[in-house]
Amino acid sequence: MEDFIKIALFILMVIVSYYIGDKIAKHKKFEFLHIRGERFGAIDGLRGYLAISIFVHHFMLTWVWKNSGHWSRPYEIYFQNIGIVGVMIFFMITGYLFISKIIINKGKINWKRLYKSRFFRIYPLFLFILLLITIVIFSQEAYQKDINLLNITKEYSKWLIFHGSNIHLHNHTPLIIAGVDWTLKYEWLFYLSLPLIAIFLYINRWLTLLLIIVGIYIFAQDYKIFAFTTIHLIFFIIGGITAYLYNKFKQKAHFLKSKIISILTLAFLIKVLFSYRDMYQLVPIIAVSLFFIAIAFGNSMFGFLEKKSSILLGEISYSIYLLHGFIIYLLFTYFEIIDIKTVTLVEHTLMLPFLVVLVIFSSTLTYLYIEKPAIEYGRR
Repeated sequence: MEDFIKIALFILMVIVSYYIGDKIAKHKKFEFLHIRGERFGAIDGLRGYLAISIFVHHFMLTWVWKNSGHWSRPYEIYFQNIGIVGVMIFFMITGYLFISKIIINKGKINWKRLYKSRFFRIYPLFLFILLLITIVIFSQEAYQKDINLLNITKEYSKWLIFHGSNIHLHNHTPLIIAGVDWTLKYEWLFYLSLPLIAIFLYINRWLTLLLIIVGIYIFAQDYKIFAFTTIHLIFFIIGGITAYLYNKFKQKAHFLKSKIISILTLAFLIKVLFSYRDMYQLVPIIAVSLFFIAIAFGNSMFGFLEKKSSILLGEISYSIYLLHGFIIYLLFTYFEIIDIKTVTLVEHTLMLPFLVVLVIFSSTLTYLYIEKPAIEYGRR
């Protein structure tokens, strides 16, 4: 019964998110969404729900942290898995978009312009989040003494390469943003590898295929290399393969947009979300990949992902992703508006539909006044 209530609250939260997104999308500041035309189809509409799923994952994980003292995993397998799937598909989207760019431009990319745009896409909001982290830490009297500038400089340097750890005496600094910065170092690893990928794509197709096979085999071994775990790199490859398949077969694969494919891929994905404790196994990866391939080929999941509300949530998804952990921390740790130890898990879940409103409105503001201006500057 408790699981039914928690799942119902999750669905209610999605409905609330959709409704709020619909209202915001009608504001004059988002008129550009109505006139810019289609960019990446259903992928644009998917991003927001991926970020919101990761928010839910961390929201439930916060209850575990407060009650057990460990930042480990939510007790519900489905709340654990939706966060993992969100990251998987975000990596697939990155692989898809940038390999598509290489294919469409036949490997002739203005790399200076690309890296400039990526820098201004990623760093301005991240630096703002780092500023918020700093304010939270040094506004507390316990962290205003014994400041060692050399050590602090080293600590901030790690954050600037997305390898954040504790700052000064604060012993759980990454949790101020739910540790979400870890994915950005994988994104940048992929960006930096793009020139090499472009060379291989246009030297020899068979060599590229061999490298893909070898890469998947090696990455699947789940090695730890420096600060990277290789299993995560598979999802960029899947996204890249999807880009190749789309550009090769997009005129022959209209069936992937059908309702039966929507039902089958969604059902398969839901099945593994509720069945597997380890989403990095073959079957869950296949389920997530098939779902993503259908979306990439234009399947909008019964039109849901093409709605302006979904597009709006996708537009602000990076802000949702970076900001949600800070909002959770601010409410339940810094200000401690509620002592989570005194509420049940179901009672905690009751706050989801209300908190998502705050996350979406806050993310809309950071998008409009930090992300969007920086993106436009990066395109100059």
